[in-house]
Amino acid sequence: MKNLSQAKARLDRIQAKIGKREVTIRALVFMLNREFRGLRVKFESRPDPELRGSGLVSLSGLFSRWDSDNVRFNIIIVRDPLLRKLKPKKHLFMETYLVLAHELRHAYQLRRRKYRRTRREVTPFHHKNKDIKEEVSYLIDYDELDSYAYEAALEMHLRKLTLRDLHKVGTCRIMYGQRVKQHAFKHWKRFIRKLTKNLQTLSESGMGSGIHRR
Repeated sequence: MKNLSQAKARLDRIQAKIGKREVTIRALVFMLNREFRGLRVKFESRPDPELRGSGLVSLSGLFSRWDSDNVRFNIIIVRDPLLRKLKPKKHLFMETYLVLAHELRHAYQLRRRKYRRTRREVTPFHHKNKDIKEEVSYLIDYDELDSYAYEAALEMHLRKLTLRDLHKVGTCRIMYGQRVKQHAFKHWKRFIRKLTKNLQTLSESGMGSGIHRR
């Protein structure tokens, strides 16, 4: 995906500019938004009370079918409310890259369908436990499963992992390896098929080389 290659180049520039310096969360968000101007990506920081005192930072993304103030991709830095500064390490930039890849995959899906909804977008799943039903229904949705399979394959490619290392990838081990494998096994197999195909394609293309974990 062309935009994903551009995103990698822009993240590389920010990573090189910051180096090993400590920056405020506000400054990091400003740098990201300035660098990603033109790709319809908006970054923001959001404190999470449940992370208070942990010093942790995570990322989440949201893709909108329609432009809102020329923004289609929202990337949220979820953080410890007490955290004001951090030293962005390589794994944070890789996580940002993976979240962007996931959301850009949704845009690709929409273009591929010529911006029309299809019946394949809804995958029926029933379970007496409401929480399990909601979580698994979300994960086996055709678009979400496709995006997570691509994201997981991209992470494995970046970390030089093989199919024997599925347990080292959170998306595979926790999200799909537990809930989906246990309650919707045929969709677990579909996830693995898509992941395998994506991993092969990425290996042949060499996409994403240069961004890796420490």
